[in-house]
Amino acid sequence: MTNLLQVAWALPVGLLAAAVVARLRFLRRLAHIPGPPHTFLLGNLTMMRGPPAFPFAFFPQRHLFLRALHARYGPVVRLVLPAGRGALVFFAKAEPMLEPFFKDSLAFPMRPSAPRVLERGLLAVPTGDVSRAHRAALSPALSTRALRHYTPALNRHASALCTHLAARAQGGHGDVEVHRPLSASTLDVIGEIGFGARFGALDGCEPGAAPSPFLGAANMLLSGVIAMVPWPLPVTRLVRALPLALQPRSQRELRGALRTYEGAARAFFAEASAAAAPTAGGAAAQLDGGSPAPSELPPRTFLEALAAARLSYAEAVDEIITLLLAGHETTANTLSWALHLLAAHPAEQAAARAELEAACPNGEPPNVDSLPKLTHLRGCVYEALRLFPTVPNVPRLCARDAIIGDVLVPAGTICFHAVAAGARDGSEFAEPDAFRPARHAHLPDGGSAAWLPFGAGPRKCIGYRLAELEAVTFLAALLRRFELLPPSAAAPLLGEHTDATLGPKLTGLHVRLKPRALVEGGLASRES
Repeated sequence: MTNLLQVAWALPVGLLAAAVVARLRFLRRLAHIPGPPHTFLLGNLTMMRGPPAFPFAFFPQRHLFLRALHARYGPVVRLVLPAGRGALVFFAKAEPMLEPFFKDSLAFPMRPSAPRVLERGLLAVPTGDVSRAHRAALSPALSTRALRHYTPALNRHASALCTHLAARAQGGHGDVEVHRPLSASTLDVIGEIGFGARFGALDGCEPGAAPSPFLGAANMLLSGVIAMVPWPLPVTRLVRALPLALQPRSQRELRGALRTYEGAARAFFAEASAAAAPTAGGAAAQLDGGSPAPSELPPRTFLEALAAARLSYAEAVDEIITLLLAGHETTANTLSWALHLLAAHPAEQAAARAELEAACPNGEPPNVDSLPKLTHLRGCVYEALRLFPTVPNVPRLCARDAIIGDVLVPAGTICFHAVAAGARDGSEFAEPDAFRPARHAHLPDGGSAAWLPFGAGPRKCIGYRLAELEAVTFLAALLRRFELLPPSAAAPLLGEHTDATLGPKLTGLHVRLKPRALVEGGLASRES
């Protein structure tokens, strides 16, 4: 009996000792990477605290913390997780150092946490045949022809936003919170061009109106994604397999948010699938004596493109919700920061407005063809994206030993492209903290290679051209309708907050909006 007890006691102790030894060996393989001192038990957890302390995934100003670490330790920084569970390695330099990170799909096949919510979406599936098939399915919905098709919808939603804000502008004397209506408007855009649905999110921002369930569900999905990051994937799947009543409240709320969009997608996907069926006469059939055949027309919505590619309903819904999460809050954040920066820099604001009137006279809105002429306006968008990158860190799980630059990264390491740190790297950008839109005048496709705001390689943001067109369209409408002024001293203090994205979520973002009719008589009446 005594021997059995000794064995029963020794076995778990031996397994624990073996696990500790394995983790110590793993950490020794990372000893060559600079980083702050750590302990085995707590790792660097004691550094990852705000007021109050947060686990790293919830640390709301971690982009500032990481920027300070890179300033001290250089372009590559290591942080250690508690109990040697692993390490996080952050790379602030983009190309050419990070070329393997973006392009070696065997070493860096996927994000480490995305599968916890939307397992079939592009952010979650590993790089390979499935991700290529999904990108191919979405490509027609993001082509130049499709962007031209979406332009009237973008203009309508931008005009509706201006009307909403004008009712709150108080002649430029009152502070207007712009982040929430921007988030609602960009969600309405995704509703129309993604689902073919009217979400009514901006209508829900009117005084006394019932909030749109779609905006609440989108916010719940964003917070739900980041809340699940610390959970091991097997635990996530186990919890989701439990009866709904036994799941944690956060999981029940997340499920409810997913059901909101699944319900909206179901009917539209069935309709799109029926419309995608081969038509009599085939693809060569012509309508109206020479008009394109239905199969040659760009898809009206993302769901229609996914249905035409014969994706399953489950794949299509995960994909469309992924695009919703990736598309609406990121654009709203970038536009919010752009308004904040332009309000503080009237000369840059005037230059952007003058360029807009020269390239798009008589109140014409921007379009795909006029974008190349709007170098300063696009520069304002990209400079806001550089100073306040909406996705401050991009993670990848290292699946096998790899070399990034001259740094050996062992398998099992979670690596990050530290976008927020690299975007303010003084060796890449002169006066890195200054707002200088002209630095992007000769912008390469999808942003500067010095910080790669949309990524690179086979996992580059598939919708970056739509995001650029949407941001420029909204910013052009706002500049034509309003003079942007800094907020009054009574406005809430602006704060940066990072959960899934970097935005002014806790404080909102306030500016003063002076209708242009009060600045230049007659202009606003022509544009309204």
